[in-house]
Amino acid sequence: MIREFYLSGPLSEGKPAYAGQGRLPGALRTLLAQWNGVFAYAGALVILPSGTSRACWTMEELNAGAWRAAYPEATEAWFFAVDAVGHPFGILDDAVVRLDPETGAVARLHEEWDGFLAAVEAEPNRTARLHLFEAWVSTGKTLGLRDRIVPDMPFCEGGGRAISAYHAEDLMLFLDLSARRHARLRTSGEPASGAPSSDAN
Repeated sequence: MIREFYLSGPLSEGKPAYAGQGRLPGALRTLLAQWNGVFAYAGALVILPSGTSRACWTMEELNAGAWRAAYPEATEAWFFAVDAVGHPFGILDDAVVRLDPETGAVARLHEEWDGFLAAVEAEPNRTARLHLFEAWVSTGKTLGLRDRIVPDMPFCEGGGRAISAYHAEDLMLFLDLSARRHARLRTSGEPASGAPSSDAN
């Protein structure tokens, strides 16, 4: 089991570009200056680098993606990290939030950055989806830092009940596909509800 909390990095050899500097807490800027991009729990949680990276997507690439247009609730958020299933974490009104790409829901996880990593360490299954990452690794599979664990069928349609029903997918491709699906549901008026199962195995 992957239970040790530690940060590994950097994920970029370049200096941070800080395109979202106005919205980045000082402690996060300090972390990026020391390690430009880090991951925890062997990659279940990835804090993206700023600027350029050969290893993974950057904050700037994530925030410039066309997928964001489908989520007016998160217009003002600056996304800086992703969990194991590709749900992005962002800074919104100084609070740390997480966007559910299927439902468009924006959940406040912590009122300030300083408590975010402590919250991840205290509840890694809820925050980083560590239980899903562990189940994935237990099958002998690996996961690149550009990829996330994605259910074959969307959570809101009953997917993700067992780890055998997941596959690795490029983060930006996952967000683009999720945004298109979410936009169709918004247009049709159909409800979308669901979250990663806590008992996938």
